Amino acid sequence: HCGSYSHTCTPTDVVGPDQKESFTIGATGSDSAMHGDNQWPDTLTDSAIRIPLQTYWDEMLLLARGVAMALALSLHLPEDFFVKEMDNPVAQMVLLRYPPPQPGGENLGCGAHTDCGFLTLLTQEDGVKGLEVQDVRTEQWIEAPALPGCILCNLGDMAQQWSNDYYRSTRHRVVMSGNAPRHSIPFFCNLNFDAVVSPADSVCKTALATKLGEPKYPPVTAGNYICQKLGLMHLCKEPASEDSTRGF
Repeated sequence: HCGSYSHTCTPTDVVGPDQKESFTIGATGSDSAMHGDNQWPDTLTDSAIRIPLQTYWDEMLLLARGVAMALALSLHLPEDFFVKEMDNPVAQMVLLRYPPPQPGGENLGCGAHTDCGFLTLLTQEDGVKGLEVQDVRTEQWIEAPALPGCILCNLGDMAQQWSNDYYRSTRHRVVMSGNAPRHSIPFFCNLNFDAVVSPADSVCKTALATKLGEPKYPPVTAGNYICQKLGLMHLCKEPASEDSTRGF
């Protein structure tokens, strides 16, 4: 998708390559350099893969907008503060397969990291453990299994920056055990490419201002932010800012 760039994250401990396989689709159209055509397998018909995945994408985007409205209200912002900048956001959806660990091999399906974007919606396979999140106070790892009828939501680094650190991005990892592979589908949703991420012009002007203090981050467009995180600044229209993502 879009020059074959792939989603990545903000690693916090690099111990080797992740043990996983993936197939990625992204936002289509020409709204930005991070929108484009998806590459579908020639061996499968549209009804077998493209149509069901596009339908699922549309449902996840609706859900992401609903979560964004709740997030805005929790920050004392207008309900549509984020969704008005989410009509065609930079987004990716990844189909993941984690193979079971080999005897004597690595069992780390995905190393500890935070997601670099705005928010992530994750569907997990029932009955297969693996995902763990870290308690920011105790630094202990806690299992986050699939729950019936539930989709897990992670806040990413962009949400932390936009909230002026009021919310924290979730550090998580995948540790494999047993003999079964694990399957999951994360939907990484951001804002429109040109949306301006600015604590000074949003949360720091609300009822939370006293608690949040002075803005910790300068304004940056969502697209520029993601490009900096992914090492894709050649796709951006504005120069990189050394401190626009400081603190991560």
